[in-house]
Amino acid sequence: MKLNSLCIAVMLATSTYVNAAEIYNQEQSYQAGSQVSFNGDIYEAKWWVNPGQSPADVAANPWDTPWELISEGDGVTPPPPVVDPEEPEVELPEGDYPQYKEGEKYKGGDVVQNENQLYRCKTGVTATWCSGAAWAYAPGTGTAWVDAWEKITEDDLVPPVDPEVPPTGGDYKVNQSALDAKEAELTNFDVMNDVKASIATLDNEAVERIIPGAESNPENVKRIEQIVSESTWNFLFPKRAPEYTYRHFLQATGKFPAFCGTYEDGRDSDAICKKSLATMFAHFTQETGGHTAHWEVPE
Repeated sequence: MKLNSLCIAVMLATSTYVNAAEIYNQEQSYQAGSQVSFNGDIYEAKWWVNPGQSPADVAANPWDTPWELISEGDGVTPPPPVVDPEEPEVELPEGDYPQYKEGEKYKGGDVVQNENQLYRCKTGVTATWCSGAAWAYAPGTGTAWVDAWEKITEDDLVPPVDPEVPPTGGDYKVNQSALDAKEAELTNFDVMNDVKASIATLDNEAVERIIPGAESNPENVKRIEQIVSESTWNFLFPKRAPEYTYRHFLQATGKFPAFCGTYEDGRDSDAICKKSLATMFAHFTQETGGHTAHWEVPE
């Protein structure tokens, strides 16, 4: 008896979820705590859900999806009902727009009104159809009117306005400090700060002081020297332009201190550097035609 009572309680709880949850609509946003039904399962929004963030999206981690599965079912969610939008009543703009008349000669660009709606005769080879039989080409009512006419609104009849051009000369000034301040304001967030740090560059004078084996070499250059020696460099790239020396390679990587830099968050800096170098060398050979099986040099 206790088991039966428990089963009934679970069924009632599941039924409550199903009845309370609305069918998921991909064009709708949901607040935290909202429940939806999707493929027979009930999901609850953990935080704000944007349109298109579906419960069906595959997420590697629970924090990658805004949805939490709270009840499983075996039903099939029907698609949301399609509601034909009601066309708003159009008020004709002020102006002299003649009433469409069968047998009238129309040309491309002509504007007429028919049943309280404006239409414009399409230009091109179909323009002559605007003067055709009303049963076929009367704007808005003919069986093939869309081939000859296009429905327009008042906005379509207003010529575009040239944007206002700011004054030049002494009346309009922008100084560098104002631009720098605005740039700092627009880029002051964590992701952009990480991007700027990843592409920061070393001063050219410091770059010119980089030579193989120098104690003064930057930290990332020393790490690269431990992974790729000069003999390894010559073996990997035996056919190269004279400018592509081992020292120039070290100088190029030293220009960007974040490349093969040191990570302070527990990640393996040497392993990441090896992968970065392998990726870079692969691009070298691919983009310069070096990846070919027809050379005498091993790939």
